[in-house]
Amino acid sequence: MPRTLAGLAQTASALLAAPDPKAIFKEAVATFQVDTFDCGEVDLEVRERTVRATKPPVGPQWIHEIKHDGYRLIARKRDDRVRLFTRNGFDWTERYPRIREAVASLRAASATIDVEAVWCDGEGLAIFEKLHSRAYDGEVILHAFDLLELDGADWRARPLDERKAKLAKEIDFERHADYNRC
Repeated sequence: MPRTLAGLAQTASALLAAPDPKAIFKEAVATFQVDTFDCGEVDLEVRERTVRATKPPVGPQWIHEIKHDGYRLIARKRDDRVRLFTRNGFDWTERYPRIREAVASLRAASATIDVEAVWCDGEGLAIFEKLHSRAYDGEVILHAFDLLELDGADWRARPLDERKAKLAKEIDFERHADYNRC
């Protein structure tokens, strides 16, 4: 089973045609948790657990992103079909209509994106209790982290800043989403 975001993107693509995507995806993402992204030439490794450090790593090969208090998802679009999968393999496509609309609004025919579902108050502060309550599912937005695939092209080998720039051009962020910038 895949242990990298790259492997998860391939799995997500295969799931759209699978008769029982939940079972396949649940096994594939059993250890899916990523904290810090290395922007170097290495693949994005999936960490089994968070590691404490006395200070964050520094250098041009590192970026640091906000840890939102939400649910991490893999968003997949193929033609007119959109699917949102949790790291436990649940299909939450119907749960978050704004995220579904944001992914559907992509100009591309297909895309796979690493996102987080978040409910924010008027000042942009993420409040997990509102997200978890399910009463606000229609107000949940996505924070887009990474573009993994676009129009059938695998973007994972490209530099992270290039993937993020392309992602920023693809999603209607004014209407549906926020974007994690380096």
